[in-house]
Amino acid sequence: MKVLYKLGSVNDIFQKKYNIFSKNCFDKNTSLEKIKFDFYTTQDLFVKSGQVKKFADKTNILCNAIENIGNKNISDLLINELSKLCVNFNLQESSEKIIYRAIKNCRRNKDGLHELARIIDLEKVSTKNNNKDLVKILNMKKKCCEKILKDYNSNAKNFKSIIKIPTSKYDVEALLARTYCQLAEKVAPHQPNNAIILLRKSRMINRKLKRYRAADYAEYLIKDIQDKLKTSSFC
Repeated sequence: MKVLYKLGSVNDIFQKKYNIFSKNCFDKNTSLEKIKFDFYTTQDLFVKSGQVKKFADKTNILCNAIENIGNKNISDLLINELSKLCVNFNLQESSEKIIYRAIKNCRRNKDGLHELARIIDLEKVSTKNNNKDLVKILNMKKKCCEKILKDYNSNAKNFKSIIKIPTSKYDVEALLARTYCQLAEKVAPHQPNNAIILLRKSRMINRKLKRYRAADYAEYLIKDIQDKLKTSSFC
């Protein structure tokens, strides 16, 4: 009898596991819960063997194939999970491209809360890699928070998650206040007046939320910028 492959071959085990996962993704009768479970069990196999990049590349190709046949629910789910993987394992070559794709999907689905989560992932990647686009990303986060708060109920309704509940309105407001502060600290040396406007917004939100320590910090930064303006410390 001809031996087709060596029993226990690592590559064969991985390929067999991935083939089952891939087949389930193309099966319209497979639930999203099952797809997500298969994603993590297959991912764990590749992670434990140090083949994270290989898993990410294969799954990115799989997402394209699934999207091409019109199954956007599964494609969106996988891209969302893949973006988390890229952040957790700092896959620099893949992370930004995949996260931006996830953000685009969230915007299409009007799922602002997941969009916000992916922008935060993008911020983490940018911070780790000392990316010069951090101010741009903070502006994205600010605009996303503002958009969510304009119609929180609709965004909560469109939050597509199998397990997690939507981020609360309070937490989005607190994040917006923090983002105003982050942006202010970044732009203060070149745009001190704009920084003050951002800090006043942060202070107002924090006071409303009774986050008095954060409000006091915003007040401290406002006074510091104003003092520097008086002494022409900003050039």
